[in-house]
Amino acid sequence: MRAIRTAGDKFRIPESEVRRIAEGLPISRDVRAVVYARVSSSNQKSDSKRQVQYLTEHRSSKGYRVVNVITDIASRAKD
Repeated sequence: MRAIRTAGDKFRIPESEVRRIAEGLPISRDVRAVVYARVSSSNQKSDSKRQVQYLTEHRSSKGYRVVNVITDIASRAKD
């Protein structure tokens, strides 16, 4: 366990260390995300751009680092 000695000769355990031990998982400061945006036709490309912008901003505001953006135009086969 990692601890820090203070000027008053006390020991402090960083919150990250407490969380790591409590969850049993290492703490990673680099949380990555992939953004996926999909529209149903090529006429909606501007909607796709808005989706990407919103999702990228939302993930960034939550502390994620967006490492890739995937866009898709769905095509439906007509019966």
